Amino acid sequence: MSILSFECGVSEKSDGNMSVFRAATGDEYVLENRRKFLSGADEDLENVVSCLVGGYEVVHVRDSSERYVSADALVTTSPDIILTVTAADCYPVFLWDEQVGVVGMVHVSWRSAASRIITRTIDRMQELGASDIIAAVGPGLSPSNFEVYTKPFKEEFTSLRNIDCDSDVDYVGEFMLTDSLVGKSLFDLSGLIIHELRRRGVTIDERDGRCTYDTEELYSYRADGFDQCGKIESQLAYIKLSATK
Repeated sequence: MSILSFECGVSEKSDGNMSVFRAATGDEYVLENRRKFLSGADEDLENVVSCLVGGYEVVHVRDSSERYVSADALVTTSPDIILTVTAADCYPVFLWDEQVGVVGMVHVSWRSAASRIITRTIDRMQELGASDIIAAVGPGLSPSNFEVYTKPFKEEFTSLRNIDCDSDVDYVGEFMLTDSLVGKSLFDLSGLIIHELRRRGVTIDERDGRCTYDTEELYSYRADGFDQCGKIESQLAYIKLSATK
């Protein structure tokens, strides 16, 4: 009989830039950073599947034949497949039910959150048999540094959720912390993530709590901008399901 377990983690600046877009184009510097960081899980990156962030899709990964997938969330029941996302202010969210053998890796930006990426990932995991899902939330941009223009932000959030405006404005309003005279607000993305997880009955095992903007050891797009290649430098977050006899 096989015993299922999982491992997960998130890199820091000291591990080097993990940009998925540079990795996807064969940038050896970034690929070597990934090899070193994932050396205990998969030294040759043969079983690594990465989100090419975009489209707000949830993809069920059955094998590693496609290394880079246009999605914001990945789920798998396949042992030894490593699911990864990159982030540099957005939040990586790890999901697992190791009793059943289902894991998920989610890239949560405010746009993917508006598209209900967390709820849709949980739905997909439940379709695969998960019933007791546990979560961990990685580092991301804290509310005090998450400034947005109130009116256009609410309008785009509403359009992404595709529900009636009044209801959605109330929903956004729960996580708008201030409304300044210049029409800007602070948005609590981490609060929205916790709300969505709890609303779906998911147990939150761990919250990293670090703000990417304020933490020197982490990459932050808002703090650092683009690298010399015009790409965002980023952390790598991963989760891997393993089976041992």
